[in-house]
Amino acid sequence: LVEAEPERQYTYAFANAVAGIFGNFGAVQASEPERADEITLAIVFVLIGAVLYGSLIAILGQVLANTEHASRLYTERLQLAEAYMKSKGLPQEYQERVRRYYEASFPTAKLFDEDHVLSTLSYPLQRDIVEFNCAALLKDVPLFNATDAAFKAKVAGLLKPTVGLPGDVLAREREPVTKVVF
Repeated sequence: LVEAEPERQYTYAFANAVAGIFGNFGAVQASEPERADEITLAIVFVLIGAVLYGSLIAILGQVLANTEHASRLYTERLQLAEAYMKSKGLPQEYQERVRRYYEASFPTAKLFDEDHVLSTLSYPLQRDIVEFNCAALLKDVPLFNATDAAFKAKVAGLLKPTVGLPGDVLAREREPVTKVVF
């Protein structure tokens, strides 16, 4: 190789550099490439393998990132609330109530945009899911025991659930009440 023409020397040098970065040609082949076209083909295959490997790693990374999206969103919102409370100088009592609210509202520490998720579904499926989500709540309210399923379904579609913590004041005297609470 020392006496070979410069083109061949540079080709071998490039092949060795690619092999050093992405893997050894000898591990894949029974013998080292000797002709320039064999070396070029070996380089192309190593580069294609590197691109495919990189793509696989990127896809796996994306899949793993998406599997924990809801948990990450919850953590981001909680951190945003923490930063807000700190910037406003809220008393420790309020800060603790906000943390308890997050824990009560999102017991699985996952945050979903339910309106967005439901908006992507057909109307009958949206209705059935909303009814399912509200069924236990409506069952526990004696007012709805004597009503038929159609009425309960209509009420379920109007409900917007929220969480109240022990000690929260839901209504104050002389303050207009705009929500039904049960």
